[in-house]
Amino acid sequence: SSSNEKGGCFLTSACTEYLGLPDDCEELTVLRNFRDSVLKTTSEGKALVEEYYCIAPDLVNKINALMQKDEIYKNIYKQITECIEAIGENKNDLAVQLYKSMVEYVTAEIEKSDGNA
Repeated sequence: SSSNEKGGCFLTSACTEYLGLPDDCEELTVLRNFRDSVLKTTSEGKALVEEYYCIAPDLVNKINALMQKDEIYKNIYKQITECIEAIGENKNDLAVQLYKSMVEYVTAEIEKSDGNA
């Protein structure tokens, strides 16, 4: 059943795994539920999820190769908690914006490192 997918939250899963949290931690549970019950119900949301599935695995691999991955994962986690707060307050548009900001942050960090390599 696709609505009960465990996978897919690549950045958040990598982040929580890096921090030693279990796969069924509150953060991932909330985000997966948001993905399935909110994002996947609109065409824009579905497109965002599909784009994420395309880019996130590569982003995770690149983060893991960086010396500053500790700092990056700490920042991702901070953004995850802000996203979860927004979801808890039914501020879905804000949650989506925070998610997009997180991806932009990660992409910028990777590009910055690529430039220094």
